[in-house]
Amino acid sequence: KRVVRLRDPVEVVDEIEYLRRKYDVRQFTFVDSIFNNPETHAIAICNELIKRKLNLEWGMWCGLKNFSEEFLILAKEAGCSHVGFSPDAVNEKGLAALKKGISEKDIENSLAVARRVKGVALGYNFFCCYPGQDMRGLMRTILYIFKIPLMLPGRGGCDLGWIRIEPHTEIYETALKEGVLDSRTDLLVNEEQELLKLFYAPFSQRHLTLIADIVLTVIDKGLKPSAKFFFRTLGHLKGKKSLYDS
Repeated sequence: KRVVRLRDPVEVVDEIEYLRRKYDVRQFTFVDSIFNNPETHAIAICNELIKRKLNLEWGMWCGLKNFSEEFLILAKEAGCSHVGFSPDAVNEKGLAALKKGISEKDIENSLAVARRVKGVALGYNFFCCYPGQDMRGLMRTILYIFKIPLMLPGRGGCDLGWIRIEPHTEIYETALKEGVLDSRTDLLVNEEQELLKLFYAPFSQRHLTLIADIVLTVIDKGLKPSAKFFFRTLGHLKGKKSLYDS
């Protein structure tokens, strides 16, 4: 039986306040897989943070299902400055293959919400390769890499990566069938070069991997540093702190 383990919101904020007062911690991130599941619990934590006026800046990883403007406004009031999402795919085919339980509309809704609530940065994680990925899907993913920063200038971005193959998972069984690895492959390695072999990048998608590598190199080496410099400078000229300073 699957259950969500919840802690008392007051106890959660008690610990945050302890870290603030004892160690002067001013920034942190809720690394729960989905902070807003259930949303009522997240709201209770936000309200407790607001009540105590701890003057903190924090981030959260959220689910895209029913992500609401009201919740983001409350989180911002409580000190939230950045939100992470991991839809992993951009189209219905990919979302279904990865069993994400969300739709393209949920991704678009989160962007619409973020455009209305200023001052919060949003980041999205997507995979280059997954079972059933094709050229059309990759091109749409690359489109989102540019679309999100354009929709949320100075506060929106994407990361593109590969699926880490873990034991006792469906992607592990798929990787075995496709010959990405075999049953003798050690999944708990210490060397970086060995670790690089444990990401899902099947030979059948080698052309997609090549394209993704080229795009990532261009973005990481050229576009990202240029964008950060531009928005930092623009923010400073306006006398405001850029979200890229956080």
